[in-house]
Amino acid sequence: MITVKLLESNKQIELKINKAIAEVLNKKLRRKEKALITSLKRRVESWVRSSPEIQSLEKRDPYELGAEFGIRKSKAGPAIEAIINSIVDSTEISANRFTDDLKGGIYFNFQPKDFFNLLGLPEGHVITKKGSDIHWLDWLLTKGDKIVVFGYEYQPSRDGRSGGGIMTEGKSFRVNPKYSGVNDNNFVTRLLSGRENEIAEIISEIFGK
Repeated sequence: MITVKLLESNKQIELKINKAIAEVLNKKLRRKEKALITSLKRRVESWVRSSPEIQSLEKRDPYELGAEFGIRKSKAGPAIEAIINSIVDSTEISANRFTDDLKGGIYFNFQPKDFFNLLGLPEGHVITKKGSDIHWLDWLLTKGDKIVVFGYEYQPSRDGRSGGGIMTEGKSFRVNPKYSGVNDNNFVTRLLSGRENEIAEIISEIFGK
C-alpha cells in the first residue's frame, strides 16, 4: 500500500493551485487581448449597422430619418460611416491581471458617457439654404421628444434638399419618437445594452482556441 503524507495545509495547497491558475489565465490574456478587441469591434460594427436608426438614415423615404433631417443622399453614406467608425473606435477593453487569489478580469468600455466622439462629428450637421446649422445627430441622441424646430413642420415631399421632404410654416418639428433618444437612452445605448451573452460568446471563442 502506498501512502501519501501531505506536509502542507489545505490553505497552502489551495494558494498554490490558485497561483498556477492565475499564471495560465494571465498568459492567455496577454496572447489573446488583441484578437479579443478585434473580434469585439467587428461585432459592434454589425450591431450598429443593423440598428433601426442607422437603417432609417440609409433609406431614401419621406418618412425616414434621412429625409426628415434634410440629409442629402450624397451626405448620408459618409455620415453613417462616420458614426459607425466613431462607435467602433471608442470600443476598448482593459485586462486586469489575475492575482494569486484569482481577482482580476476583463473590462469593456463601449462609449463615452457624454457622446463627445459622436457629437463632435462634422457629418452630424446639415447647413440649410439660409445658412443655419442643424445639429441633427444631437437631436437624435439627446433631445428626446422635445420640439427642436418651432414654427415649422416637416412635410413629406420629393422636393427639398434630401429629396424626401421640406419644412413648411406650421406647428413644430420633433424627432420621430420611434427613434428619438436622450443621454441615457438613445440608439447607441440601446444597441449596446443586453449584449452580455454575445460578449461571453466572443470571450469563449477567443480564449477557447
